[in-house]
Amino acid sequence: CKPEAVEETKKDEAPEQSGGIEEFPDLAYEENLPTEMESMCMNCNENGTTKFLLVTIPFFKQIIVSAFSCPHCHYSNNEVAPAGDIQPKGIRYKFHCSSVEDTNRSIVKSHTATVRVEELDFEIPPQTQKGCLSTIEGILSTAVEGLKAQQPLRKIQTPEVYEKIKEIIKKLKLAAKGEMPVTITLDDPTGNSHLQNPNAPGKDPKVVEMHYVRSRAQDEALGLISTEAKPTAAVPANAGQSILSEAAAAALSQALNEDDDARQSVLTMPCDCNSCHAPGQLHMHALDIPYFKEVIIMAFTCDQCGFRSNEVKAGGATSAKGVRHTLQCSTVEDLNRDVLKSETAAIMVPELNLEVVHGSLGGRFSTVEGLLQQIRTELKNNPWVMGDSALGNTNTQKFYELYEAILAAEVPFTFIVDDPLGNSFVQNLYAPDPDPNMTVEEYERTFEMNESLGLNDMVTENYYTEADTGDSQPSEESEKAAEAS
Repeated sequence: CKPEAVEETKKDEAPEQSGGIEEFPDLAYEENLPTEMESMCMNCNENGTTKFLLVTIPFFKQIIVSAFSCPHCHYSNNEVAPAGDIQPKGIRYKFHCSSVEDTNRSIVKSHTATVRVEELDFEIPPQTQKGCLSTIEGILSTAVEGLKAQQPLRKIQTPEVYEKIKEIIKKLKLAAKGEMPVTITLDDPTGNSHLQNPNAPGKDPKVVEMHYVRSRAQDEALGLISTEAKPTAAVPANAGQSILSEAAAAALSQALNEDDDARQSVLTMPCDCNSCHAPGQLHMHALDIPYFKEVIIMAFTCDQCGFRSNEVKAGGATSAKGVRHTLQCSTVEDLNRDVLKSETAAIMVPELNLEVVHGSLGGRFSTVEGLLQQIRTELKNNPWVMGDSALGNTNTQKFYELYEAILAAEVPFTFIVDDPLGNSFVQNLYAPDPDPNMTVEEYERTFEMNESLGLNDMVTENYYTEADTGDSQPSEESEKAAEAS
């Protein structure tokens, strides 16, 4: 077989990636080979070899794994760098590590991430460790080696500091072996770090994952804004996630308020593509769901690069309470029920031990079957669930067998949609009468829920400052409110 034929066969077998990016094959692709490049060794100034591996981690990002080795001085180095864009939000993982299995978890840590060991008040600041694809044990062991490097000098110059660091090193070694339970926090403002979930597709009971809006100082440190730029109004929590710009939203609201016929038609307005920035058309339609509220369905397709996006936004004010829909599915009619899932809703199927956390999948208007099929597609592309990274999980096959039986309506199951903002909806086939197969319950949001949704900092009354009113004296209303509280 000729070499040209072999290369052509490999190209034909390579998996197709969304957006036409073939340079980043899937992580589970067996024929994925590194690219070699001759480069100078920074240790002996001779020529060595650098190998680059460009991969896509499903449920995560595109990354570049590089490894350098020098045949002259045997110096070696490796690094992981994100190849994609900086994410709209930062990410924070809080992990309770208490066993050897926990320390063996894979972790993708970018150079902008901060790692903290809460019990020891020990922090690995950003830029101090290069980006890497490692484990919890590897991250802690690297920190131990860094602390030990200056210990001989500290023992002479500052003996008291030497003793304190010696104690920290001892505890870090125990934590790296899983012999000392600790809480590890991984905080990355770029959103390009990741912690493996060995219980996928189920929820990880030892990890709390939270997405947050970056502060101005973090944006300046990442070079997203100039340090000389004047501060502007606070960025909303969903900035960068919507395909609908503020101008488009204002135009849509005006059109819906002034023209009743606009509610019955599809509105179109110009909008730039989020992928290639070419001009395109954004289509929007206002839909009034009976016994619920009005929603806006938006869809965008780029004729230049083929990028497609759709989004569902609920209208109206923020609900005072969260809403949880619990549906007992046993027939095909139940699978065909319409479901509006907002971007803040979580989906749970207890029979599968499956939970899709808040913020996953975005806003969608589909059916019960359609959402389950979308979740199944995402799971099968997850390397932590399938392939070598599944760590020999024998329950994976049983999980998918039960999943297929549920999609075929052969096994009854419970479908739960939990939305802390109350913007999700599951069709009631018996409306306006109560549905015997579904329960709808309202609940009070916790402080943590309001914090993640940005509601704790939202002020809708008495929000004028002294500079705005020109009066430094408290008003009579504010005094009465203070006395009542």
